[in-house]
Amino acid sequence: MGESTIKIIRNDRGLDFRRIEQFINMFRQKINSASSKLDKELATNKKTLMAEAYEHFGITAEVEAIKVIDVQIEALQEQREVHENKVRDFTQGTDSSNRYNTYDNIRENSPIHAFIDKGAAELEARKTAMRQLSVSLQDNIWFARDIDEAIHIYKSFTKELESI
Repeated sequence: MGESTIKIIRNDRGLDFRRIEQFINMFRQKINSASSKLDKELATNKKTLMAEAYEHFGITAEVEAIKVIDVQIEALQEQREVHENKVRDFTQGTDSSNRYNTYDNIRENSPIHAFIDKGAAELEARKTAMRQLSVSLQDNIWFARDIDEAIHIYKSFTKELESI
């Protein structure tokens, strides 16, 4: 084998780091530019190849049908939104900035809430009357002198309950 000879040359400083970094940055820019061109070409080729693949496997009609269905779905979603907003006007009030829940969530102070409260008022009154009747029965049944009087009290309260 041959012997390596190293010659030391005095006053040889070579390239400074700044110039080396400039060469590296210039090369990176060229690489990025070339890579970007390849990415664009690849995206274009993928679209072309995708269409060819659909044709090759005989599914072009299905893909087109899916696109048509997607358009129909989008139109239906827009229609649904219009109807939901109209329902929300009654379930959540007309202040559209205060609508956080689904369209069927009924908020206090909404028109539907007021309507429901009117209908529920009668039922609440009946429930209150039943509770009062129950308390009254308990008070009266304790003062019954014998079983016959207790049965009579019970029957009279049962008739009153049926009338509520």
